[in-house]
Amino acid sequence: MIVRVLRGHVSARNATLLWAALAERMSGIEPPRGQIGAVFGRQIHGDGSESFVYVTTWQDMQAVYEWVGGRDLVSTARLMHDLEGLMDDFEVQHFLGSNMATAWALDAAEAVNVDLGAIATPGPEPSAGSHIQ
Repeated sequence: MIVRVLRGHVSARNATLLWAALAERMSGIEPPRGQIGAVFGRQIHGDGSESFVYVTTWQDMQAVYEWVGGRDLVSTARLMHDLEGLMDDFEVQHFLGSNMATAWALDAAEAVNVDLGAIATPGPEPSAGSHIQ
């Protein structure tokens, strides 16, 4: 599984234009072939500007390449294609994903010497405002 993360920022002046264009673009479309899921989040700042994150999960890299339209995965925001001028900036990242219960995740944890026992049996949660050393 591949996790694709698009982070961006849009000024207060352009936010309404960007979201209107995206709403129109996304109305009635089917998910791309190979996409497992998608989540979009917005954070509105005091000055009216907004940060956003668009996280998609994919079956494999080939599905991502087909959706993006080639192997250049980071120079275009793809979902925002032709709307990049409305954004102040954006960043695209790709990660190997896993259901953390899979053997792959356990092998990866062992490879970097993570003590799985410490993760699986956490101590009591601290109360609000407390500090654990």
